[in-house]
Amino acid sequence: MPLTQFRYCPAFTTLSSRGPGHRPFTAVTRVRIPLGSPLRFHSQLKPAEEIFLDHVSLIELLGDAEARDSVLDNPRLVNAILSNAGHLCISSHFYFYVLVRHMFKRSGIEDRVVADYVAEVLAEYSRIENTRCVVRARPEPLDCFFEMLTALQTADDHTRFYIRTHVGNHSLFLSGVFPERIRYRAEHKGAPDLKYYEELGRANYRVAGDHRLARKYDLAAVFNTLAERFKATRLALNELTDRLLSLGDSNLSVDALLQQFKTAGLE
Repeated sequence: MPLTQFRYCPAFTTLSSRGPGHRPFTAVTRVRIPLGSPLRFHSQLKPAEEIFLDHVSLIELLGDAEARDSVLDNPRLVNAILSNAGHLCISSHFYFYVLVRHMFKRSGIEDRVVADYVAEVLAEYSRIENTRCVVRARPEPLDCFFEMLTALQTADDHTRFYIRTHVGNHSLFLSGVFPERIRYRAEHKGAPDLKYYEELGRANYRVAGDHRLARKYDLAAVFNTLAERFKATRLALNELTDRLLSLGDSNLSVDALLQQFKTAGLE
């Protein structure tokens, strides 16, 4: 049982056209932000940001792309999140977005939408059931890469896109969060090494990015960036994981992520 957990506050959750509880995309950046989250760090943003937040309503702040992005990119927000584990009234997606965005900027990955997408992958993968590739008309989930790649041969067009996307996400997740485990298994058990995961993820993101559904869902640019910069993305996630572990951050989402060895097939 984790010592500290995220506390979710329904009062700070915004409703949207997609139903209660959905985290809406905000304008321009498409970052899903529950209303109220930035102000939980009010005491951490001094002095200029505090003065600014004292005089501007939250709605106006979220509607001003430049001001919102300035707050989200402020290093003090990152420090506030890392130093207040267990006392955060924010969503897991917001938590991961701020941290992923910070690490990606350091690695030269400037596209906010890419950071948003990867943050969503981490947030979703913190729930065990979302790590599994569930395909229609198949009784059991596909847990291994060879099963997923084999399924591509008989899958319909929509399902092939889903599988390609899942393989890309899963490769990034495993190599980004568990690089040392992969190295150990490669050296001692003859399992695939990090280069294998990089090539697998890169290839499937590239194919997914060329699919008509990627264009329909505005994911083509995201997948193309992840394909082109898979290794840089993976290394940024390695650094993030190392930092969280070194800080002893035991919030619910990170604990859940680090319990994925069994479902990830990395025992």
